[in-house]
Amino acid sequence: MSKVHYVIVTHGMLAKGFADTIQLLTQKNDIHAVTAYIDDGFPENLSTLIKGFHEQDEVVVFTDLTCGSVTQKVIELYGSNEHIHVFASVNLSLILEMILYNEVPSEESINMIIEQAREQMCYLHK
Repeated sequence: MSKVHYVIVTHGMLAKGFADTIQLLTQKNDIHAVTAYIDDGFPENLSTLIKGFHEQDEVVVFTDLTCGSVTQKVIELYGSNEHIHVFASVNLSLILEMILYNEVPSEESINMIIEQAREQMCYLHK
């Protein structure tokens, strides 16, 4: 049976911040954070991580900016892999919903989760 792995890849330390918060809220300790451009390790650190997963496992990758260099590199490396699912310009609500789903949702459920995550953003100034 395949497993689902969750990987957050961002410019700088944002990935670690997301992972820390998710671990605090969910007690899940298997969220992988990849920090790009902090040292000279990107994208090799991402490739090493993903190579460590079983070939048939599903990998859900969250990135920070849709047109950013991190997302572009992830798509370049893994865009044709049917077991790797990439979500760009994510927020904490989207990541939490996806992780709490415990499997890769159907396309219909993914669209619902994305819409719910969009609705969580609001301007609260009066």
